[in-house]
This record gives sequence, C-alpha cells and structure tokens, in this order.
Amino acid sequence: EKEAKQIKEETNPEKLIHIMEQEPDPFNHRILKDKILQFSDFTLPRIIERLRNNRNDAFAELAVEVIYESNVDCGVQLLEILDSIEDPYTSSLVCLLLGLVGPKDGIQHIWNYYHFFKNEYPHKTYDQGPLLALYEMKERFSLK
Repeated sequence: EKEAKQIKEETNPEKLIHIMEQEPDPFNHRILKDKILQFSDFTLPRIIERLRNNRNDAFAELAVEVIYESNVDCGVQLLEILDSIEDPYTSSLVCLLLGLVGPKDGIQHIWNYYHFFKNEYPHKTYDQGPLLALYEMKERFSLK
C-alpha cells in the first residue's frame, strides 16, 4: 500500500523509472505502468536506452509491457539497440516485443538471434523469445 501511494503521488518520470528498477510489488505494476505511460514522451526513450545494460529481469519484463502498451511505434529504436543489449534474457524479451511491434525488415535479425540463442544457450529458453516473435511476424505480415 505504501509503494502504491508513492507511485500514485510521484510526478517525476525519472523517479518512476527508478521504481521500475527496484522490482516493485506485482500488485503495483498496473499503477506504475499507467503512471509511466502518462509521461511516455520522456519515459519510453529512457526505458529503451536502459535495456542496453539491464541485468534485472523484472525491469526487462515491465519495460517490454510498458513499451507494448504505449502503442508508440518504437520498433526501429528497439531494432537499433538489439545488438548492444548485454543480457540474453533482455535480448530475448526485446526480440519477442519486436515480433509484436517491429518492422518487417527485422525478421532476418530475429531469425539470427533465434539460432544464436539455440547454439549458445542450449539449456536455456532464450530462443523462445525470437521464436515467438517469428510466429507473430508471420501472422502480422501474412508470410508463408
């Protein structure tokens, strides 16, 4: 309840992003996402930039949800940072997001990530993000 109150009263978008990085209680995710989306012109570019060096799974998951729910076309920016993301889980999530909102010319890039993850991390599920992205892109772009 204290965290929810803090989020509702916060007017500094940078502090809201900081709250995202602190692994907020899942019960407060909706409140936090709604508040962050109120400042989307400020928050989205900063959230995307923070994905490059992210090592926090909870932040990555929230970031992908916020970007998706924003309905702002960030596909090109996400594709541009994909190769510079250091954390494989974050990369996998960004690939999945690209499948939902990314440009058609990102298909080959996502295909390459699918094979990279499959080969480099055979005992992890990182390849599932790019794989699901490819299925989504197939549907979105009516590919055979």
